[in-house]
Amino acid sequence: MSARFSTLREWLQWQESLHPSVIELGLDRIRSVAVALFGADFLARQPLTITVGGTNGKGSCVTVLAALLHATGRRVGSFTSPHLLRYNERIRIDTQEVSDAELCDAFAAIDAARGDTSLTYFEFNALAAFWLFHRHAVEVQVLEVGLGGRLDAANLVDADIAVITNVAIDHVEWLGSTREAIGWEKAGILRPGGKLVYGEADMPASVQRAIDMLEVHCRRAGRDFSLHADAQQLEWRGLSGHDAVNTLRCPRPDLPLPSVACALQVLAWLGIWEESVFARVLPGITLPGRWQRVSARDREWLLDVAHNEAGAQFLAERLCHSGEAPVTAVFSAMADKDLVAIFSALAPVVRHWLLFPLADNPRAATLAQLTAATAQAGIPTTALQPCQSVEEALAAAEPQHGTVLVCGSFFTVAAVQSVLDPH
Repeated sequence: MSARFSTLREWLQWQESLHPSVIELGLDRIRSVAVALFGADFLARQPLTITVGGTNGKGSCVTVLAALLHATGRRVGSFTSPHLLRYNERIRIDTQEVSDAELCDAFAAIDAARGDTSLTYFEFNALAAFWLFHRHAVEVQVLEVGLGGRLDAANLVDADIAVITNVAIDHVEWLGSTREAIGWEKAGILRPGGKLVYGEADMPASVQRAIDMLEVHCRRAGRDFSLHADAQQLEWRGLSGHDAVNTLRCPRPDLPLPSVACALQVLAWLGIWEESVFARVLPGITLPGRWQRVSARDREWLLDVAHNEAGAQFLAERLCHSGEAPVTAVFSAMADKDLVAIFSALAPVVRHWLLFPLADNPRAATLAQLTAATAQAGIPTTALQPCQSVEEALAAAEPQHGTVLVCGSFFTVAAVQSVLDPH
């Protein structure tokens, strides 16, 4: 049977319209297709698997794990979402994006195996990751769990070690409106007798309940591992699988440090600990859109995909510690986010707001919605400059003094990057 399409663009456009809903939580459909694609023993034949869930910092944790595992000589597959500029960013082999041709091969195989089973865009994405990891015979796969945890497509396989970076309020229409409800969904990546690295000191009771029910072994930030840093250096301390103390000192990377701390604890627990290698490699690891500095148009831009209240609070703290606040902010966001909470979190570190609507995105907040949310957050109109497009917002930012922050969503950062660097 010939492939349905010949280009990645065609495959992705078709996937976007194939399933009646963009999100449909549940594992029955993807499990049946995985069995048809890989065989009934699919779940039993998985490589070492690290699953990373949580509200914020998941992509950074996956990136650190993949880079450090690769640096120790292991063949690593990593899966993250969403992407910023290219779909290929989602699936990497040994830290390198897979090619369009490989993705097309994966989609053709999935399409042939699925029969009349309808799959979502994200389910195609997860199955393509598993297919390519199998093709490349990876030794370790590092999987970012998307929206929730329990019913997410990436949770199809069992984790040898699971990570929950943190639990905060986001995606309330799918996961619930409290940390307890969301924590229960996130804890769905745990397995009986398994291992969990939990990345914050404040754990919801629902996560602890899941740990107790499943008899999971847990290493928890602040109790079992810690990371301290100043502007230049970091010092991490944690426990090996035999409860011996591992430590690491090195220059500080430009990544969320709680995510770095979790990644290091996973590696220590697995007994994959090469201190000199990690000290050399970790400071150079970067991830687009996470505290990313870009020089363009004779000035410096700071790009960050913070898109919920917890992410905005973390970003505000980093701006204070860096000494760059107050800044000018180029901002847009999705209408289904708690815009008032995001603006409130960032208000103390932003002197001037350049608001713009994201074109051709049905989820995006309108300029009127963004402006109304700033009023509810107590931001004076004198601090606002509504703009009709990303190009107008960037032009308005150029005369501003100091750092210009770009934030609000992955789509915001991607829109700005496509203008600042059209190539």
